[in-house]
Amino acid sequence: MMRKVDFLIVGVQKGGTTALDFYLRQHPNISMAKQKEVHYFDNDSNFDEIPNYDSYHQYFENNDKIKGEATPIYIYWNMAIKRIWEYNPKIKIIVILRNPIERAYSHWNMERSRNADNLPFYKAIINENKRYKEVLPERHRVYSYIDRGFYSEQLRNIYRYFDNSQVMVVKNEDLKNNPLNLLNQVCNFLGVAQFESIDRQNIHSKEYENPIDIESFEYLRDIFVLEIEMASKMLGWDCTNWLKIPNAKKVLFYRDFQSYTGGHQKVFDYFEHFKSNKNYKVDIVFSLNTIWREDNPWNNLYANTNTLWNPKDYDIIFVAGMDWGMIPQGLEESKIIINLIQGYRHSDKTDPRYQSLKRKAIRICVSKEVAMSIEATGEVDGAIYTIPNGHKLEEIEHQKEYDIYILGLKNPTFAQKLYKQLVNQGFSVKLSKSKIPRDEVFENMAQSYISIALPNPNEGEGFYLPALEAMKYSDITIVPDCVGNRSFCYDNQNCLMPLYNIDSIIQRVYQAKEIMQNPIALQRFKSNTIETLEKHSIEIERKRFYTILKRIDGV
Repeated sequence: MMRKVDFLIVGVQKGGTTALDFYLRQHPNISMAKQKEVHYFDNDSNFDEIPNYDSYHQYFENNDKIKGEATPIYIYWNMAIKRIWEYNPKIKIIVILRNPIERAYSHWNMERSRNADNLPFYKAIINENKRYKEVLPERHRVYSYIDRGFYSEQLRNIYRYFDNSQVMVVKNEDLKNNPLNLLNQVCNFLGVAQFESIDRQNIHSKEYENPIDIESFEYLRDIFVLEIEMASKMLGWDCTNWLKIPNAKKVLFYRDFQSYTGGHQKVFDYFEHFKSNKNYKVDIVFSLNTIWREDNPWNNLYANTNTLWNPKDYDIIFVAGMDWGMIPQGLEESKIIINLIQGYRHSDKTDPRYQSLKRKAIRICVSKEVAMSIEATGEVDGAIYTIPNGHKLEEIEHQKEYDIYILGLKNPTFAQKLYKQLVNQGFSVKLSKSKIPRDEVFENMAQSYISIALPNPNEGEGFYLPALEAMKYSDITIVPDCVGNRSFCYDNQNCLMPLYNIDSIIQRVYQAKEIMQNPIALQRFKSNTIETLEKHSIEIERKRFYTILKRIDGV
């Protein structure tokens, strides 16, 4: 009569049980079953009556060696562990655990290769509960990508029947990275001599057609985060690396924030674009002189950041303005540099930004006019793209309190003169000629029938966003030509565009009054501004940026 089996490798599926079975077959004092995965204790028909263990023992050689087998569904199958205990309460149990997120993806790849699951991975996991119900109250052998990953419950079931001294739980990573060391621990557990050497082979994993996508990884991470914590505490392991996103490209930003500007805001928008894309992991480093206050867009989340400036450790570096000074010379040859260009100073030979055009980068210009200006230098190394600035403007409910609001911080002397003349002509006017919080600008616009936005009269504007903001909140926008508003400001259609002098602007104020007194003309203006705003939303900016990222992803 054959003696009972000495040990079982009970799981987990796709955890490395095939590799462990392969190595243990090389041991002179271990006799593994004639086939891997006998599937005796998970076969319910074997237990309809009193089980006939002779049918189980026929899978083993009748010798003096210790006997074992590996069927990784045993740990997961409802009654298997109890049946194993009833068969041999002194048996030893080995469990190999793998990152449950990786395990789920490996499981799906196996089922797909068998044509057992035709759904894409993300759809398969989000529909698992629905598909699982097909076999309740039993467990599903195929559609259990997530359910098999709740290890703590399965381990508790094992410890319910077996003493800790009979159970060995090991990490898949340890078997993969240092198999000889792990195998000798198993030998000690089984009471046999250690291996002197092993025939190491790559039998741990197969190349997938595609790596796991970030959306699926994060979906599973949210599901398993507490489970991984519980299992780690139960086993005394550190499994924090199981929660790290694989394959995500690392992106690094740099900012020296001294005061709020539209330029900082737009860099923040691109920072948010990256953060919203699950294929990227984003960090940001701030200068030691950065000022932390409410108008700093990063203030609430990053005031205490301690990320170090190590651009060589990243795949993509995002720069704007003077940030090029932080990039080591030559790094652009091995890293992807994305350079946001928001003005015309880059095309000025006397400006330090001009020299950066010679360094290889993907350049994103905020208007076609800016793109044309740097392209005309003949110095640009790398592709040039244009993405018009998008806005993210909330609704503001305000009663109109002023006839006119003048946003004059870029030309304060001129704004003051304009203010006086308008007041003298009987208009109620609100003037801003120095920096104020962005939300206050919006409130002033919303409180005024007419907004006059005064751009920089000397340099021109790369993209003059205040014109869009005024279209959002005031009935009529008056804004002189500044080059960077030509792609979206259309005179007498969605705004009024005077010459940049006081007489011309005042003339347009009176024209605006006439429009507001004509409901049909005012409605036409408002319809045009709504259409303009829709074409320049932050969502469209993000979509255009993602299109570019897809193009450059393999650069």
